[in-house]
Amino acid sequence: MRLINVHSMSVEEFIGRNIPPYGILSHTWEGSEVSYDEMRVGTARSKEAFHKIEMACKLASEDGLAYVWVDTCCIDKSSSAELTEAINSMFVWYKRATVCYVYLSDLESSADVSTALKDCRWFSRGWTLQELIAPQKVNFFDQNWQFKGCKNRLLEEISGITGISSTILEHLAPLSSITVAARLSWAACRETTREEDAAYCLLGIFDVNMPLLYGEGTKAFRRLQEEIIKAECDLSIFAWMAEPSQSGQPGRRYSGILAESPMEFSGCRGIIKANESTFHADFSITNRGIRMHTGLLILETINSEGRLCVQDLGCFKDSDGPYHLGVRLRKCGPDMFVRKSPYSLVTLQSEPWNNISLYRTIYILSKLPEIPHLPHSQMLQRENDLIISCRTSAMQIRLPPGFESYNARPTSHFDEHDKLFFATGDALHSWCFIQLEGENWLNGKKIRVSCFFLCINWNSQSRKLVSTLVNKSSCDPVLISQFVAGVEHEQHNGMPPVMRNLGVFGIPVQDCVVLKERGPTLRISHSIRKVFQPDICNNEMYQVDITLESLLTAQEATTY
Repeated sequence: MRLINVHSMSVEEFIGRNIPPYGILSHTWEGSEVSYDEMRVGTARSKEAFHKIEMACKLASEDGLAYVWVDTCCIDKSSSAELTEAINSMFVWYKRATVCYVYLSDLESSADVSTALKDCRWFSRGWTLQELIAPQKVNFFDQNWQFKGCKNRLLEEISGITGISSTILEHLAPLSSITVAARLSWAACRETTREEDAAYCLLGIFDVNMPLLYGEGTKAFRRLQEEIIKAECDLSIFAWMAEPSQSGQPGRRYSGILAESPMEFSGCRGIIKANESTFHADFSITNRGIRMHTGLLILETINSEGRLCVQDLGCFKDSDGPYHLGVRLRKCGPDMFVRKSPYSLVTLQSEPWNNISLYRTIYILSKLPEIPHLPHSQMLQRENDLIISCRTSAMQIRLPPGFESYNARPTSHFDEHDKLFFATGDALHSWCFIQLEGENWLNGKKIRVSCFFLCINWNSQSRKLVSTLVNKSSCDPVLISQFVAGVEHEQHNGMPPVMRNLGVFGIPVQDCVVLKERGPTLRISHSIRKVFQPDICNNEMYQVDITLESLLTAQEATTY
């Protein structure tokens, strides 16, 4: 670490634990700043910006300090290795400083600090965020270097401007006590000259390190999020919302789970971690996306969205009460998801754990494949292709009004939104099982229906398709569970032998179920046909229609 001697104005280097007490300057860069080379060769005094260095040294000397650190001239920026080390160490350097001198070059001496502070450029720059938080003692000076107050005396004004709580500013609580989303919101409206610095200036806020790769653009912020995920188990990092489209056209329907910039966390102030969550395991970065073992929430909607898959983020906004926040997900492959409608979050108004699906390992794409700029109509088609591109075949279940489906297996290959099972090019997943429940009024009487649909070989080219619709009460639930578990266990070995004899498990092969209820008789039937629906499958697919019929007008029906 290099420091400026306040008496000789020369730069001295210190290594390890031999670093003396020092003051540190925080400012906004303007015009031609003094460089390390200019300090080294003695030409720095000829530059107007040298006055800032002189004043920082003067203030440090008055505070009994022999050294001061200034970012413009204490780092050799011609060395990429030194620059990387300095940026990764900068939060610690500010934290260890005895005092930080903040020079506000646009704050007039006559200005009222309580009202003028918010308009200072210093509060809009990315790098100054850590320079505000890290030091214990921060003194503010106007454009004429007149003292205007210290951080601890201006807490209310600074907290109002930045959204940072006074407990953090006063070092009464660790940064880790604030959710990741809330910390990222502090940087949402700040700017940096280099695009990559929007990520690099936040390394210390999250106590992570990473190499600097100037030229990588927005990838830097994605890498930062990945490093944060490695360090903290906090799902609030996914609580961002995409910025609205500037063109007036609807924005993209899908996105990766990682944000593109800190700006997308602008709505995350006040996000607090919940005490209870549906999520109890870790998550990690893989080459397939974000891997997590979780139970998704399956929510019904009253609009065209149909069923929603929602990941509970285990956090809530302090202004909205204890309602958890979640993100919509859409399945785009076996246990593979993308984020849907990234312009908003889901507010879970009731106990979210009442609607949890089976816990399983899923993957969420961290980013989408590159899509070229296209007219809006073509863009929607390309986004739809993302969802259906893996579907070589499909079997869609269509239910009568008042009926719901649940416990679909294999879960990995069932899409809640389109209510269909899909195959991905092989015959391994050529079976499906789904439970159906509903109520139907017949001649003034309510009949409760509970059955399951099972189909085998629907994605096989060499075996005959077998399907059946069975009343749950007519089968041994233990045998049914054993059948489903056996199929799921063996499915990766080709056609499971357990499929070949349904009778062993007490499962009849039949087209319909007939229910009698003291007079009224109801028949529930299924029919299968091949259709071509290019909006949900690339190829010809199966469509299963579940229908209800009163046997008062169908006496020829046979009771099974």
